[in-house]
This record gives sequence, structure tokens and C-alpha cells, in this order.
Amino acid sequence: MSVRLPLLKLSWSRSTQNKQKKPSGSVLLPVYLNGSRRELLFTIPLPTSLPEKVIYQRGVALVTSNLKGI
Repeated sequence: MSVRLPLLKLSWSRSTQNKQKKPSGSVLLPVYLNGSRRELLFTIPLPTSLPEKVIYQRGVALVTSNLKGI
């Protein structure tokens, strides 16, 4: 199951920290290159009201491209 999101613009910023810290009330969401989920690009903190365990059990992730239907 997937949900199509509107076009998003990502911007990069330089950080002096080596590891990303997760803000409270959020989960680290993986961002994959495509639907195969073989190439992890990065992770982003996603604010959520659901328990962290639920998000991970559901396999929630962002996929940057989906070539199906093209």
C-alpha cells in the first residue's frame, strides 16, 4: 500500500554533528531511492502522535521515485 504525495522540495544543510539526533515525539523515517527499498538515501525525523513501535511495525518509509506506470 502506498500514498502518492505532492512534489516535495528537499534542501541540504551542512551539519557539524556526525549523528542525527531524534527529537522527542518523532521517529527516524528512512528515505529510499525507489520502491525496491535496496538503497537507503538518508533518514529524516518525522513528528508523529503514534507510538514509535507502530510506525516501525507498519514499515513506513518515503520512496523518492516510483517507475511503475511510466
